[in-house]
Amino acid sequence: MKHLARRIQKWDELEKTSLEDVLKGAPVENPMKWPPQMDAEGLQLEETNTITHHYPLRVLLNHYNFRDTRKLLDVGGGEATISCGLAKKYPHLHCTVYNLINTQKSAETNIKQNRLEKQVDFVVGDFVKDTSFPKGYDVILFSRVLWNWSSEMNLKQLQMAYDALEPGGTVLIVEAFSETNLNFALYMQYRQFFWDDFPPGAFKYSSEYKEMLKIIGFKNILYSSSPTSIFSLMTAEKPKKDHL
Repeated sequence: MKHLARRIQKWDELEKTSLEDVLKGAPVENPMKWPPQMDAEGLQLEETNTITHHYPLRVLLNHYNFRDTRKLLDVGGGEATISCGLAKKYPHLHCTVYNLINTQKSAETNIKQNRLEKQVDFVVGDFVKDTSFPKGYDVILFSRVLWNWSSEMNLKQLQMAYDALEPGGTVLIVEAFSETNLNFALYMQYRQFFWDDFPPGAFKYSSEYKEMLKIIGFKNILYSSSPTSIFSLMTAEKPKKDHL
C-alpha cells in the first residue's frame, strides 16, 4: 500500500509537469536521485524491483541451468530477492549481491529471513565509480540493470564483468529487449523522463548487446526470448583462454 501511495503522489506531481520543458532539460520535481542520497531513497529505488522480482527470476530458472555454477555475482542485485530465489533452487550455489550501501541493511535482512546466510552475502559497490568487480565468479548476472544506462556505460559494465569472470565463465543479461517489448520500452522511457535524474538511457535491441559483447571478447552469445514474459535472457561466455 505504501508503494501504491507513493505512485499516486508522483502521478499528482506529474499532472503539473510539462513534457516539453523536461525534454528541453528542465529539472524534474522531486526526482529519484542516483546514487541515492539517503537510505530511504535507496529503499524506494529497490521497492519496485523487489515487488516484481519473480518475473526475471522465472526467466532465469526456465532458461538457464545453474547446476555447474559455483559462485554468482548479482550486479545491482537490490535486496537480494533474485539471489535468494536462485539459492533456494540450487543449494550448492553461492551468490554475492553487489549493490549500493543504501540497500545493504535491507538485503541482509532479507537474506537472514530466508535463512540463506551460508549461501548469499552482500558486497558494497558502485559500478559508476568502481573500475572493477570482485573476482573469482563463474557467472555474473545483470538483471534489469543495463537498461537504465547508455551504451558507453554498458560497455564499461560488461568489460568489468569480463575481467572479473573466471576463464570459461558466463555473463547473464535479463532485460526487456526492444524487439519484443517496444510498447513497454516506450512506456518506461516516458515514465522515467519525470521519475528520476538518471543519465539518459534507452532500452536496446538484442543485436546492440551482442555487438558490445563481441567487442569485449565474449563468445557463444545466445539470446532466449520468452513468449510468456516481457523479459528475455542473453548469455555469453568468456573464453577459457584469452587470446593474446
